[in-house]
Amino acid sequence: MMWCCCNHAEGETSADKANLPIHSSVVTEPELQEPVEEQDEETIRKLSDPVSAMAQPKAAQIQESKEESIEKLEEKTPAPAENEQFTVKISKVGGKLGGALDTVYETHCVVKRVDAGGALAGQNIQKYDRLRQVQQKEGSASALVKMIAGASDELELLVERPTMKDLVLHKNGDKVGLKIDKDGDTLGLIIKEVIGGAAAQLPVGTFKPMDRIVAVEGQEGNAKMFELITSVPSPSIRVCSYGV
Repeated sequence: MMWCCCNHAEGETSADKANLPIHSSVVTEPELQEPVEEQDEETIRKLSDPVSAMAQPKAAQIQESKEESIEKLEEKTPAPAENEQFTVKISKVGGKLGGALDTVYETHCVVKRVDAGGALAGQNIQKYDRLRQVQQKEGSASALVKMIAGASDELELLVERPTMKDLVLHKNGDKVGLKIDKDGDTLGLIIKEVIGGAAAQLPVGTFKPMDRIVAVEGQEGNAKMFELITSVPSPSIRVCSYGV
């Protein structure tokens, strides 16, 4: 037996059609709906673009994560410590300071020697200390020396006590990696910059421009220190570091 799905039976008449139940749809008053708030174009765009809507929270989370990482890094990175500075008032003995100053570099007026019985002796001033001001005035190394020489008797000095760092430079067959001024007239080997080698393997800030190497393997003297730092595989060195 076969079934046929058609619109009407083959022998159906108009009368039969007339007797078919009529389904009519009654139009009633429209149902009351909640008023829809007007939305700006940006909101409509976000709602109609699911990818953008999902991407924005993720982008915000990534940005927050980056900001938190930066804050944590800043918390872990200590601020560079400032060197001690102090003021002393001295009277020149016989018109002299009672010591010697290294003025090779105009930016750094450094105590090279303190004479026993001189004006500097007993004032807590040491070799390698740096004069920052004379009579409350700043200036180049040569200008500070002129102010000291021109003072009649009483002197007020602002002195910086440098930081001394002892470390071992493991070269492991590499070069030292420091550009150094080994002028025999300077107090120590003046570091100009880090140019690679073993020095670049140490933490950033270990060596700064105008730092001074003042001892290598416990020995001083520029010529001897330069010889040792270049020949010893892992030399122990002492670095004298000043502020800006």
